[in-house]
Amino acid sequence: MLQDQGGAAPMTALKCVMQGELVAVPVDIVAQIIEYEVGSLPLARAWVGGIGMFEGRVVLSLRPVSAQVAPGARATKAILLAHETSTLRWAVEVDSVLELVSLESLAWHQPRVVDLSRRWLPEEAPAEGGTLLRLDAAAMLREIGGAEASSR
Repeated sequence: MLQDQGGAAPMTALKCVMQGELVAVPVDIVAQIIEYEVGSLPLARAWVGGIGMFEGRVVLSLRPVSAQVAPGARATKAILLAHETSTLRWAVEVDSVLELVSLESLAWHQPRVVDLSRRWLPEEAPAEGGTLLRLDAAAMLREIGGAEASSR
C-alpha cells in the first residue's frame, strides 16, 4: 500500500521530465514505462492528457504538470501506474526518464508559490539540473481513482 507523504514515503524515485519540469515519481507506483497513442478529450480537466489503449486495456493519460493538449491523436511516453481498476489503467505522461534517484538525501520544502493546478506536486528540492518536484502519487490516485492505491 502506498504511504501518504507524511508517513514512511518511498525513498527511491524515477527522475523524469514532464513538460520541462523535473519530477520525482516514486518507484512503488511504477508498473512499466510505455509508449502509446493517446486521443484528446477536449472537455476533460486540465490534468487529463487523453485516453488510449495499451495491451488491450483502456489507459487514462494524466499530466500533473498541466499543458495545453492539441486536439486529435498523438504518440506519448508515460509511466504506467501499478494502480488499476477492473476496466481502466492510469499513466502519467513524461517527456523522458532520466535516472533513479534517492529522495532521502534531498532537502525537501514546500514551494514558495502554491499552485493548485500542481496539487500533486507538494514539495520541491534543489537538485542537479534544477528544482526537483516530488509527485504525491497516493494523493493523486485517491483523487482520480476514488480508492486507496495499492502497489504491485
